[in-house]
Amino acid sequence: MPIDYSKGRYRVERENGELIGTIIFEKCVRLNGEVVYKFDETGCLYDTDNEYVGRVGDGVFWTLGGNILYRINPI
Repeated sequence: MPIDYSKGRYRVERENGELIGTIIFEKCVRLNGEVVYKFDETGCLYDTDNEYVGRVGDGVFWTLGGNILYRINPI
């Protein structure tokens, strides 16, 4: 069963550990209080313009091309 990231606390990071934002019990990634990305219950990832940019799952955000965009780590 896939992880529902909206039910926990996670750090979203680049491969080098740079913080992109956090997920804290909601279906979005925030940095300094501002929404950076949103995702839905099907795992679709959207930017702040509501453009579909990838998928969420297996501890990562994937681009539309299938590349790892960011890692998701529990806090």
